[in-house]
Amino acid sequence: MSEQQLTQGMSFDSKKLTMLVIKQYHIDNGYKFTVIESKSGYYICQCIDYNKGCQWLLQNSYSKRSFKWETRKIDTPHTCSSTNLSLNHMNLDSNQIASIVFHFVKTNPLIPIKSLIAEISNRFG
Repeated sequence: MSEQQLTQGMSFDSKKLTMLVIKQYHIDNGYKFTVIESKSGYYICQCIDYNKGCQWLLQNSYSKRSFKWETRKIDTPHTCSSTNLSLNHMNLDSNQIASIVFHFVKTNPLIPIKSLIAEISNRFG
């Protein structure tokens, strides 16, 4: 998964993809977020330091017009200090790692397990 910025107006084919992109952005940039509300039609998250001054908040919802998940609102960029990626990054989970492995296997179905392990280890320590 390539590093990308989160911007208002982004659209995704599924809620799962929306969540993966948000998580990857935070892992790549050393920020942490928490989910405020997640329902069938919307997904809202905010910086873990929201009550300490960082006003980053992101709202996504499903559009019945485009049949896609859209980023409706982002309140300010993160103003908190990013942290270095550590083994216990709160947004790094098995779904995120599975997405990366899936990408490598899809690109090269014969990729050795050792190569997958090395790639994950290089990225996340």
